[in-house]
Amino acid sequence: MKFLSLRKLRLRLKFLENFQKITKSVGLISATRYRKAYQKISQILASSYYLITLFKEILKRNPSLNKKIKEKFKFYKTNKVLVVTIASDRGLAGAFDISIFEKTKNLLKKLKEANKEVLLGVIGKKAENYFKKRLSLLFSFSKFEGLFPDQFAKEIISYLRFLIEEQKIEEIIFIVPNLTSAGYFVEEIKIFPFNLETLEDIIEKILPRIKEWQKLKEEKIFKYEFEYILEPSPDKVLEVILENVFYALIYVIILEAQASLELARTITMQRAEKNSEELINKTRIDYNKLRQNKITQEILDTIRI
Repeated sequence: MKFLSLRKLRLRLKFLENFQKITKSVGLISATRYRKAYQKISQILASSYYLITLFKEILKRNPSLNKKIKEKFKFYKTNKVLVVTIASDRGLAGAFDISIFEKTKNLLKKLKEANKEVLLGVIGKKAENYFKKRLSLLFSFSKFEGLFPDQFAKEIISYLRFLIEEQKIEEIIFIVPNLTSAGYFVEEIKIFPFNLETLEDIIEKILPRIKEWQKLKEEKIFKYEFEYILEPSPDKVLEVILENVFYALIYVIILEAQASLELARTITMQRAEKNSEELINKTRIDYNKLRQNKITQEILDTIRI
């Protein structure tokens, strides 16, 4: 009986040691993905500030273009609000998903109390599984974690434009995570309708709440002190700039969701590794005690003989 118990403890130790190796590997992979997304966010937001500054400079020199730019973007007054929520595709991000779901439910409740016609779109398999049992989904994108964020952002923007025209949507609100020094927090960001001022506000909202990022805007503001020619035309250049800034914002939202997911997984794996280390130490002590007792018993049996 003691031999069987000893064998079970050996098997348990082997399992825990293998489990610890897995948690270390998953944690390292998640940490690497987080750093890559984090660096990419910085580059994209810096480019967005650059483009907005360029936009302002062109408008300053061509004030007559203000009206033309406003006419390029159609906005509707239909009382329809599209809520888009991003959760995970895979596991090991339970706390992250729960915080997203709670924020989404609170927003949906608030919008319905305001007599808004609410449409819900989800990104991520976990969000799809959670909300399809409770609500009718306008759209669902799953397996987004395995896609290239830039291509996925283009696909999302293309689909949102289609929905704006088809459904005559008045507002689009994303439920998104935002990175902080302590991890992340979940917030709601209205990305449509937009103009130059609201695009700047959106950038400020999605800017990670980390001290080293706070001077990003000032570092990227610049002035043009020279003459230049805009091809094919100034209004076309402004339209392209706005579209690219809007694309960049969707791109960053997706990247921040992925970065927050990987951060959540990294933290989960660190905790699991720490817990497994404690269990390994406890199991090893129990194993050594039982082994010593077995040896002692065998010695006593030999003496008796």
